[in-house]
Amino acid sequence: MGLSCSLFPWENWEWPKAFATSQCMKPKSYFYFRALWALLFLGHLCADVLQNAYEGEMQLYLLTLSRWTLLVQVADNLLQLICAAEALECVHMFLQTLESD
Repeated sequence: MGLSCSLFPWENWEWPKAFATSQCMKPKSYFYFRALWALLFLGHLCADVLQNAYEGEMQLYLLTLSRWTLLVQVADNLLQLICAAEALECVHMFLQTLESD
């Protein structure tokens, strides 16, 4: 038993409208926004790992909940960036089909 697509109020090609776009920004601006946030969190994670490696505390790195939270936030921001990139591609393909018709 699988998930039926009839449960969703949008068509298959409209998923970026629901998940990976913003009502306040254009798709390209939203992609850049997501890229900025992903780079910011990834940079913070790298700096934190390097600081702990320098202090010699890498064996205890994942002991605290705040570091697990940082890892989850980085993964979430990277996933949102991927979704925004896919949405940007879908929007471009949709606009090209409208122009060709």
